Amino acid sequence: MTKLADINRSIEQMPTSEIAPIVQSALGDASASPVTGWTASPMRAESIGQGTLGFAQVSGMATTSFGKKLVGWSSVVKAVNPADASLRGEDSFDTSEREIGFYRSGF
Repeated sequence: MTKLADINRSIEQMPTSEIAPIVQSALGDASASPVTGWTASPMRAESIGQGTLGFAQVSGMATTSFGKKLVGWSSVVKAVNPADASLRGEDSFDTSEREIGFYRSGF
């Protein structure tokens, strides 16, 4: 089973191109550029979803088009196990695949 520490490490090693959309959304600035060195810290939180592996707060710095200044940003990541859908079927109400599909839909 994947451990949250492994997930945090993989978040911290993400390429800038993958984390940039998250930072841009958090700051409301489509041209914001994350500065390398963001961190992921585990959070204590409970979830009713059986596919939930854990939560992490990801934070760092970014340059923005608003005056070309350096600003802090933060986002919460919920790590899920997509493999859990195969155990109960994708139509089950509490699978992580269904949750991922919901977020991807843009709803």
